[in-house]
Amino acid sequence: MAKSLAEALQKLANRAPKQPVEVEAGIFDKRVAEYAPYLEYGSTHTVTPKAHAWFKSQLGDNVPKIGTELVQPPRPFMRATFAANREKWGKQLATQLRTRGKDGPTQRGVEDSLSALGLVMSSDIVQTLNDGGAGGEQFAPRTELTQRLYAAQRAGHKNDGTGNLTGAKPMKRTGDLIDSIGYRLNGKEINLLK
Repeated sequence: MAKSLAEALQKLANRAPKQPVEVEAGIFDKRVAEYAPYLEYGSTHTVTPKAHAWFKSQLGDNVPKIGTELVQPPRPFMRATFAANREKWGKQLATQLRTRGKDGPTQRGVEDSLSALGLVMSSDIVQTLNDGGAGGEQFAPRTELTQRLYAAQRAGHKNDGTGNLTGAKPMKRTGDLIDSIGYRLNGKEINLLK
């Protein structure tokens, strides 16, 4: 019996992944990653004289005064996606790994399982952005000031492709954020839309 147990353990060890395998989902475009934390966690900005002048050039006289604090509310698209989907992701990975061979997954099986999980994770982040929230929670709508700015821009840019300048749903004006979502398997980036 000891021999058959030792043989079974050796067989399992031979099939086990030889290299560590890792999957990450999120934003890998450096330009988008620079501003994504402001969307995720929100931010506060004080209206400077320069900003005041810009607002005035866009909206006329009804603009925030110098020294006014403008608050961009947090819209936690990454954290909300994780909270709403982590159990589903764990179950999916367990199912994927179980189906990769009766003696346990091979290196390729683990990589395929994690690649499938990365695709689902990325898709879930995009879905959160499209839905404007996750797990029954909705993100704060665009502020009145933002909607006024977009209305002014829309008036001057009727058909030039400047993006979603209508409606109160946040984080979808240009599509850059959604376009930047992807996943990495062992450091190799896989973008959903490229």
